[in-house]
Amino acid sequence: MKKVLALVCVATVLCLAGSVYAKTRPVSARQNATANQSAPRPQKPRPPLFTPDMPKEIREKVAEMAKLKIDLEEALSSRPVNKEKAFNAHAKIQKLGLEIEDWKFKKKVERIEAAQKRQEQRHRNRHNSAPAAENKAPKPAENPSPAK
Repeated sequence: MKKVLALVCVATVLCLAGSVYAKTRPVSARQNATANQSAPRPQKPRPPLFTPDMPKEIREKVAEMAKLKIDLEEALSSRPVNKEKAFNAHAKIQKLGLEIEDWKFKKKVERIEAAQKRQEQRHRNRHNSAPAAENKAPKPAENPSPAK
């Protein structure tokens, strides 16, 4: 009986010590310990492959790049690795990606320029729409009559 009671006391002390230790650890250490056990974090939404203002040639390049990515994965997963096919696909993907990014950058610059023009136009309209009389301060009387 004494042995069982001693065993229960030791188990209780160990449980209490473990819970006190867990509560005194920094929050970041507890989060890192459970990071691998938690559910996967939601990914950021990916931009659409095609946008409404995308020209046909850019759409074709995007579609070709998607096919090349599949080919690249296939070349890398084959045994032995098909190096020539992988390097060719990678080079084409890089080239197409650069062309697509150039188009996106040009569109971004055009949007910025258009927004700046609209802003300047609104600024000009705001300052030119006020009547001329309101823009000028009232003039003081030139010859005030003397008080008698």
